[in-house]
Amino acid sequence: MVSEIRRPLMFVVSLVSLLGVSLLFYLAEGLPERLPRDARASYESLSAQNWVWDQNDECLEQYALPEATDFPWWFCYLEEARPPDIGLLGSSRNNQLVPGFEKNPDLAPFNVLSIGTCGLLMDRQAVVEYAGPNPCDVEPRNIQFDFFAETFRESPLPIVLIDVSASEDPTVNQASLKRLEEVQLLADKVVVVAPWKVPPFAPEDCLLRPIRVGELISCTVPLEHWDSQDRSWMVLRSEIEARFPAVLIFDPNTAFCKERSCHFLFDGKTIMRDRSHISVHGSELVAVVFVDWARDNDLF
Repeated sequence: MVSEIRRPLMFVVSLVSLLGVSLLFYLAEGLPERLPRDARASYESLSAQNWVWDQNDECLEQYALPEATDFPWWFCYLEEARPPDIGLLGSSRNNQLVPGFEKNPDLAPFNVLSIGTCGLLMDRQAVVEYAGPNPCDVEPRNIQFDFFAETFRESPLPIVLIDVSASEDPTVNQASLKRLEEVQLLADKVVVVAPWKVPPFAPEDCLLRPIRVGELISCTVPLEHWDSQDRSWMVLRSEIEARFPAVLIFDPNTAFCKERSCHFLFDGKTIMRDRSHISVHGSELVAVVFVDWARDNDLF
């Protein structure tokens, strides 16, 4: 009788222990150290702690903005302590290009500067509701814009890349065009970076784990997913091309969007490091297509 009671009890204890261990594995992201080297590197790239291109002393000393110490975040990274050849002015969508540009041998002669927090084509007066303190609120946004004007109008950068967001609201797009007229004064050559195609999932959701809870989703997304964004962008793009023929437009999505789909996993590595930003691997892929595009457009 005792043994008959112990059997179900031991079964319950064993089941609870197994579930507990499985939960620990899941919370530890499936013991990434057991993954193949490439897959493990892909997991490690997801950590924000591995992103070392947000600030460095070379930039903070050469482009000191006292007010930036009060901003929730501020990108200021200069590859070498000498005048920059390429300026990535604006938000994190531009800052994410830095590692690819820095590592690409064809871009080795160019000193890269990444600085700012807000897209330079944002309307100076537009009020945006943010969840908390944000460096793109009206006052800090205009502090940044004035700082760029004072810094680069007298000594324009050879090449500037700026990010853009297209809107279905024509008044927002007109404000962007007005800002672009001002930004043209900051550089000899201006490149508008087309809106990024951001996947509708977290990057880890399409990576295999030794122990996984939930369904593994595809890392390939049909282009139709961005139809609304693309329609708005094509309207704005046509206006940029008509009003600013000297401005070049670079589409970074060509690095991972082929035919009718966008692929967010290359060589077993995710090209995203979080839901909105590309990884080092993704940045390297974009740099390769940028070099080819730049040569085709006589950028350098």
